[in-house]
This record gives sequence, structure tokens and C-alpha cells, in this order.
Amino acid sequence: FMYEGASTDGFAAFSGNTFTGNSGNAMTLPIDFATQISQNNTFSCEPYKGINLHGDYTLSNATLYNHVVPYVIDDNRTIYFNGQLTIAPGASFILGTNSSIVIGENSNGYLIAEGTSELPITFTTLIATPTPGAWNGLVFKEFAHPSTVVSYCNISYAGNDSYYSGNISIVGSIITVKNCNIRYSKNYGITLRDSGALSATSTGNVFTGNIQGEIGDNP
Repeated sequence: FMYEGASTDGFAAFSGNTFTGNSGNAMTLPIDFATQISQNNTFSCEPYKGINLHGDYTLSNATLYNHVVPYVIDDNRTIYFNGQLTIAPGASFILGTNSSIVIGENSNGYLIAEGTSELPITFTTLIATPTPGAWNGLVFKEFAHPSTVVSYCNISYAGNDSYYSGNISIVGSIITVKNCNIRYSKNYGITLRDSGALSATSTGNVFTGNIQGEIGDNP
């Protein structure tokens, strides 16, 4: 299923559908419309395939649900989050080479990515045999809302960008990152730039195999 409509269009409703036997992605559509996929749809795909996203997130308040299959962001693609977006526990994102998710680039971006210990949210590479630096990372810029929270997330194999060089990069903003597994960055697990900082409640994170170290300035 590939949606080719204008970015101002959308679904009246999208529920009760079953996608099976897909060798490729089950759907390809703008990220704004992906928030309209209700939880009572059923997806089954080959490994490293799922719901392919493009475009930028522009809604004031919406949710991306856990559909078991991952959200897929292709090589060389940056998706900008502007507005408030909630990611449901258990959802997963796999990203291609040189791809990024950027929150708060030019206007208010407010991400609530709160998994649970049983249903963490995952951000990782779509490469089957990954190495550190397989994608760029999550970037929180100066317009990232201070109530942004990344909690019980598994974030791995990023850090490829020469400037935003962490699995998570915080640039000119203060956000909360807590109870996350941050692993196998090509550089730091978390990179801080231009007075970017972690909030005082950023605790309980576990860092593993990050080549430059856990938290630091851009190398």
C-alpha cells in the first residue's frame, strides 16, 4: 500500500485491515498519516520491513502506535518532528544509512517516547549485520520542548554524523533521557552541543560499547 496523496490529505478512517504475505513494506506513507492507523489493524512483514515513513511530522498532537512491525525510514532520509508526537510503548523504528530523526529544528518539537520495562521503544538500524555508525541518530535541537522525554528506549548503532555524533545529540536544549539502553554509537552515546544538556531527572541509563564514551562534546 503506497499513499501518494498531498500532505494536506489523509484518511477518514483506517482500521480493521490485515496485511500479510508482504515481501516488502506493508505501507509507504507520510508520517502524519501514519498516526491515523488505528491499533486494530494487523501487519505481518518480512524482517526489516514494515510501515515506511516519509515527510515531516507537523500535527499538533498525535500518536504513533505499536503495530508489531517496525516503522522504516530509508537511507539518506531525515524526518523532522514539529508539534507534539507520542510514541506508544513497544513501537520500533529502523533507520537506513545517513538517516536521522530531528526534533525542534525550526519550531516547537515535543516528543514523548515513553516505553516500559516490558515494552521498550526501539530506535536502531535496518542493516541486518550492523556496525556502529549505521545511521545518524536522534537529534534534539534548540526548539525541542523542555518536557520532551525519552524513557525506556533502546537506541543503538547510530553516531555516524560528524557534528550530531551521538546516538542521541542534544543541541541548545534540555531534555530528559532516563532508563534507556544506549549502545554501539560510532562516537558518544549522548553528544551535547551549544549548551545542550540532560535534565536533572535523566537517570537510570545504561551505556554499552559507545566508541568515544558515554556522554561528551562532539569529538
